[in-house]
Amino acid sequence: MENKLTTTAFPLSFLRGLENKYNVNIDLEYNEYLKENPAMILDERMQSIIQQACIILQMNVTDLIGKSRQREYVLLRQLLMDYFYSKFPVSLRVIGLQFGGRDHSTVLHSRGQVENLRDIHDPLLLYYQLKLKEILLS
Repeated sequence: MENKLTTTAFPLSFLRGLENKYNVNIDLEYNEYLKENPAMILDERMQSIIQQACIILQMNVTDLIGKSRQREYVLLRQLLMDYFYSKFPVSLRVIGLQFGGRDHSTVLHSRGQVENLRDIHDPLLLYYQLKLKEILLS
């Protein structure tokens, strides 16, 4: 018999109460996706960056976090996973959840792919990196 760990969605007021009681920053927000998938925890900061990237690059958020295999979506998805890993103190699982429930191993694979593309100076990756910097500086 296999044990599965699931993340329970708690009311936001409960989480904010924990923040005050223990003087920690949980920083979780509900989202429509969370309401439909209560096992998912979405990070507001990461979701904001994903949405801004899609607006600036004129991409569909659903395709980015979905199963699209178009190079543009795959590369941006991998770049964002790599960025989130390096800048946010969260687990690989939480990063994967931001992209439609992907597994932690997908996040690791994405990091390797981005590193390989950086080594060969991939023009599309460089373009996306510039756009990501614009988003973060605005």
